[in-house]
Amino acid sequence: MWKYWLAGLQLVRRCVEPRAAHGPALDLRQHSAVLIEHVSMYPQLLAIEWRQETRRLTAIICALLVMLASAVCFLLSAGAWVLLYFWDTPWYLPATAAVLLIYLAMYLVAWAQYAHLCRQASFVQSRMQLRMDMRSLRDLIL
Repeated sequence: MWKYWLAGLQLVRRCVEPRAAHGPALDLRQHSAVLIEHVSMYPQLLAIEWRQETRRLTAIICALLVMLASAVCFLLSAGAWVLLYFWDTPWYLPATAAVLLIYLAMYLVAWAQYAHLCRQASFVQSRMQLRMDMRSLRDLIL
């Protein structure tokens, strides 16, 4: 797919660089045909990136669900075990505080991973291609 984008961009550049010998009307027809063909590829690029984005979001949701289920099971079991182990000792309150601090640390690590996944940019190639096309058109017009 990307080779077609590059070929389209090279075609636009080739049509732009040499000035037409038959006048501006023929030159404008060549440019508009190439431009229309190039712009008609935008929906294809957006469709490809939409599929990639839905896969990424599905993976994020699945990871969050698995992480939530396993974290709940593990944390409840570990917390109960620690509290039962230190039940009749003077270390009962420090053990309870340690369990809560470990729960908090795990939550913060999970939140950091979630925030990292959410910061990843979406539709990078489409935005980059649109920027390049706008720059090419600006250079062509000016």
